[in-house]
Amino acid sequence: MIELDHIEESYPFQHLRWVDEGRTIDTNKGKKCLKFWPDEHMLQAQITWREELTKQTGVLTDRMIQTSNGEKAISTGAGWVTLHDMVEDLYPVWNHPNKIGAFLGHYITMPYKYTMSSESLPLNDESISLDRERLVQSLPVRSVSYKLVDKLKKEALTRLERVASFLKRHELTDTPNEVVSIYTLAQAKLVHGELFWENNEKKSTSPYKVLRRCLGEWENRGDSLYLFLNGLNRTFPLNKDRGTLLLAHIVYPYEMIKFINRLMQETDITPSQEKAQLNDLVTEWDTNKRLCETMVGWLQDVREKVVQ
Repeated sequence: MIELDHIEESYPFQHLRWVDEGRTIDTNKGKKCLKFWPDEHMLQAQITWREELTKQTGVLTDRMIQTSNGEKAISTGAGWVTLHDMVEDLYPVWNHPNKIGAFLGHYITMPYKYTMSSESLPLNDESISLDRERLVQSLPVRSVSYKLVDKLKKEALTRLERVASFLKRHELTDTPNEVVSIYTLAQAKLVHGELFWENNEKKSTSPYKVLRRCLGEWENRGDSLYLFLNGLNRTFPLNKDRGTLLLAHIVYPYEMIKFINRLMQETDITPSQEKAQLNDLVTEWDTNKRLCETMVGWLQDVREKVVQ
């Protein structure tokens, strides 16, 4: 745990007090968030990535506040600590689908040059084979909903075969590049009427999985997804391979793989926890089904306009 005195000695702030000990402080210049970095390479990669994000998009982000000596972090016995401006007002993302789509198009073209662990493998025959085996060999659930899970597992296997067919028929090669993960579009904050992007994730993942998550969140709002896709298409053109690869990632049954992995790892799971996980699975499953239908329709419209 870092002491307030250490922070006050290092930064040009006064009247420091903990708002949430170890996480947030109040200062004479507003609230600041603390982030801990056990790995210097990760810290440097994040510093570079955040600065590049602002440079490439013009969007403000929670860059590291400089110390009194011009450094981006302070060293502790267990790693490094950085300070960031805390922004609490949410950006009205749902009112700006085109702008948010265009921003994400820039976001996913910026590779993150640090990988903690591979959260996602590129879609290819090997990854599909591994997940197919995982689904086939997974143990049945113990709850009364086992029939539903078995039904979804069979559909998940069908979805895997559809993706394999996509890749083979279109001779697609998935990107090995990874970008900083996005947990939620609520990371978009508002500062003086402008978009401010808050980076809550240190993990990296496939750019298409980032889009899949964001599109799924937007789909649950129930409107303007076409406008979101139009904005995305401006900065990350979805013609030909990119559009088909994004569709393949949407079809891929990641939600079932995640559900099965949890069941296999959590041997002491309670019936109520299993039910909650099943509800999450069904919700995400239904969302991706709707998203797939929307994506197919949008791609058809775009490709027809190109032909015309």
